[in-house]
Amino acid sequence: MKKIKLTAGIALICIIAGSSVITGACASTEAAPTPPFVPPEYYGCFEVDPQDLINIYFTGYGDFTATEARYNELLYVFKDYPVDERMFTGLDEGFIWVDYIKCYLVNPDDMSRFKPGDRIDVVGRNKGPTSYVIAGLKFTECIILPAGSVALPADADAGSITPGY
Repeated sequence: MKKIKLTAGIALICIIAGSSVITGACASTEAAPTPPFVPPEYYGCFEVDPQDLINIYFTGYGDFTATEARYNELLYVFKDYPVDERMFTGLDEGFIWVDYIKCYLVNPDDMSRFKPGDRIDVVGRNKGPTSYVIAGLKFTECIILPAGSVALPADADAGSITPGY
C-alpha cells in the first residue's frame, strides 16, 4: 500500500512539473497570425489585369452577348493592385474603383485598413458592363486583402491552398 501511494505521489509530481514546463513553453511562443477569411469558392478565381478584362468587353471585336456569357458571373482577382485616392471616392456607396471597375465590397470598413500607396488583392464576382456606352465593369461580393494574401493553386509559390479563417 505504501508503495502504491509513493508511486502515485511521484507520478502526480511528475505530471504537475511536466504540465508547468509545457504551459510555460506555450506561453512564451508567439501566436501565428490568423489568415483572413476568404470563401472557398474564391480560390477558383482567375487572375487578370483590370484593363485587360475591360478590353475584352469594349474592344469592338465581338458581341456583348457572347462576351457576357463567357465572362460574367466568374470570380476574378486583381493581385498586388496599388491603392490610390480615387479608390475611396465611392466608399460611402459601398464600392471602390479598381481602374474602371466598380467593386462593391462585402465589408466597406475593410478599406479603412489601407491608405494610398498600399498594395492590395481584390477578389470579386464580375457582373459585366455598367453601361454599354461608357467602358466600365461592375463587380459584387468583393473582398480586399493585403497584397499577397490570395494564393491561387496555379501560383508557383502557393504551396497547399486551404480556405482561411
